[in-house]
Amino acid sequence: EKALECENAIQQLKKTQKELTQEKIELQVKKYEQQTTKAESEVKRIQNYVDLKEAYGGQAGKVHYKGMNKYTQKQIDYTIKQNGQLRELQKTTAKGSEAWNEYQKRIDDNNNSIKQLTKSMAENAVAKFQLTMKIHTLTGILS
Repeated sequence: EKALECENAIQQLKKTQKELTQEKIELQVKKYEQQTTKAESEVKRIQNYVDLKEAYGGQAGKVHYKGMNKYTQKQIDYTIKQNGQLRELQKTTAKGSEAWNEYQKRIDDNNNSIKQLTKSMAENAVAKFQLTMKIHTLTGILS
């Protein structure tokens, strides 16, 4: 009977340890989500400034595109880290279970976001290049 009590206690401790591990990983996932949101806010702030400047006849500077790409890269980095944590969470559940599938859906959504963010970075790089060429052209005319 004492051995059975010990076995039950061990099983309960293992269950608690698994739950605590999952909670710890979930907190990491949430942290990366928050960091991604913060970086996204910075990109939007810069974009809003560029839009306002253009609305009044001005134009964005290279620094704006560089800034947007800096924060977009941070979004990508945090999303990749989040995917790593989601994969760790998947290991704590049975493959094919509802929880496992939910984690996989989040990973897939994150991968789609990474593709969109990468596309956005490429567009910013093109815009920065075009601005650089425009400046060189104007400088050449004025020289």
